[in-house]
Amino acid sequence: MKVTKRLVSILAATLMGSSIALAGGIYHVDQAASSIIWKGSKVGGEHMGTVSLKNGNLLFSEDGLSGGSFEIDMTTINTTDVQGRQKRRVDRHLLSKDFFASKLFPAATLDIANVDKSSQDGSYNVTADLSVKGITKKINFTAYIDLEGNKATAKADIVFDRSDYDVRYRSDSFFENLGDKLIHDDVEVGVFLTLYKDS
Repeated sequence: MKVTKRLVSILAATLMGSSIALAGGIYHVDQAASSIIWKGSKVGGEHMGTVSLKNGNLLFSEDGLSGGSFEIDMTTINTTDVQGRQKRRVDRHLLSKDFFASKLFPAATLDIANVDKSSQDGSYNVTADLSVKGITKKINFTAYIDLEGNKATAKADIVFDRSDYDVRYRSDSFFENLGDKLIHDDVEVGVFLTLYKDS
């Protein structure tokens, strides 16, 4: 009986160790199954849309999320709340030097610098370096991770201040008395990722 209990304990420990080991490693983004949705607001309105990932990965250790990096294709900025001529006008403007100067700076990057696991399962407090228009600033956000075998899903709501990245158009961080022409500095970004582990 004691032998049987001991064998069960050994097997359980082995299986738990295997499970933790399987959770470690690099998981790469499935671009087709992932999305980034942005929203910017102004006095009396807002616009929202998408932008595409060029590549990205999350790194897991035995303790969970430990790092990661992403490259965003800024030439794919796309407005989804308007159509036709107005959509083309807004898209062109966001791609221009007034905003993200996508021809000069075709990629933005996000590199995870520090991760603290929250008390809630699957939740992490993340500090990352966000680089836009060649300017790098630290941002903080909460990421929710679901890890199952060779597949991981992740989501996060990120807010960054465009004025930190020299995006000046109608920003009250640079101009006074804008009145109803004001465009708010905060840009909201919803990130939804599906990732797979290296085989």
